Amino acid sequence: MGTPVPKGKTRADYKGVAGPLVYVVTAGYLRAMGTAMRGRDFTWDDGITNDQVVVINESMAHFYWPNQNAVGQVLTNGSQDLHVIGVAQDVHEESVDGAEGWQIYYPMTQQRPNGLELVVRSQLDQDSWPAA
Repeated sequence: MGTPVPKGKTRADYKGVAGPLVYVVTAGYLRAMGTAMRGRDFTWDDGITNDQVVVINESMAHFYWPNQNAVGQVLTNGSQDLHVIGVAQDVHEESVDGAEGWQIYYPMTQQRPNGLELVVRSQLDQDSWPAA
């Protein structure tokens, strides 16, 4: 997928900038994880024939568009435009103590993920779940 950049820019404009952690997720994933966001979440209608959409995290949004709203902006990944529909709070993925880094979320309905993980959010007490 590569690191997308704001439309009108090239990767050379951001030489030396580390790329984001990439997530391919389903509609409702961010809500299930308890990740706050602004803009909209993915829907099952974000299909392959629609505009390609992404959600980025706050750190990536502030870097590319300081003092601007990233929702509604367009990134490009070569010849493909990626419409920013939401900005999610930063998540400490690699280390609780480390920097958040960049994250970008693509809808599974527009990608082909290599593997899957299941995230379930429940109000049931943990002790009521069967042992794995």
